[in-house]
Amino acid sequence: MIKFYLRDKKSKTTTSILMTVFYDNNRVKISTNCSVSPKYWQEKKQRAKQTLEFEGANEINDKLDELESVMESLLKKYRDENYFPTPSVIKSQLLKQNFVPIKSKNAKTIWDHFEDFIEDKRKLNPDVRDYNNSLKKHLTKVESIMGNPLSFAMISNENGDFNQEWMNYLSFVTEVSFKSRGGFEAGCFVSKEAWSSYLKLEKYDGKSYVWIDKDDLTTFYDLLSQAIVKMQ
Repeated sequence: MIKFYLRDKKSKTTTSILMTVFYDNNRVKISTNCSVSPKYWQEKKQRAKQTLEFEGANEINDKLDELESVMESLLKKYRDENYFPTPSVIKSQLLKQNFVPIKSKNAKTIWDHFEDFIEDKRKLNPDVRDYNNSLKKHLTKVESIMGNPLSFAMISNENGDFNQEWMNYLSFVTEVSFKSRGGFEAGCFVSKEAWSSYLKLEKYDGKSYVWIDKDDLTTFYDLLSQAIVKMQ
């Protein structure tokens, strides 16, 4: 039997993932050289949790799959040969293996996470057009221009190709808007070769528009940030 578990499941930071192998009444404890925060660890599945916040889950799970596969092969070999190695021999032979990366069958793409995000938003507000239509349309367009599947690593790389292509693409966009569940709307559009920004405070009141400039946007963002902190 092979089991993966955390060295310290109460850790406030990352902690090592250990592998224990049970064979012929012996127990072998081996470090996987992987670590994870307990909040991203699934104890029942013995794998890292795949979420938007933790991009390293797939890499960790692939490594654990790899270790498990190699260890199972070794154990089968021992059983077939009726061989009962000591724990130190099991550990040594595992470490000598030339591991071949195994692609995780459950690895999620950025679009799988996007669909999860849409479903979470739909629970709060059935109208998810701003996300599912507008945002998805823009991202898939840039993905098509780049000719490579989008990934979180690609988007987070400030010096990568995505940021440049995204900015080039947005230079041809003439309108962007967002609507909240309660009808609050914020957006901007190109008018006379310049961007104009606005807020709409009431859903059904055409007179509730407020026009704002760049300085107002900065102030508004600061106020929102303060409000979010106070609500936490």
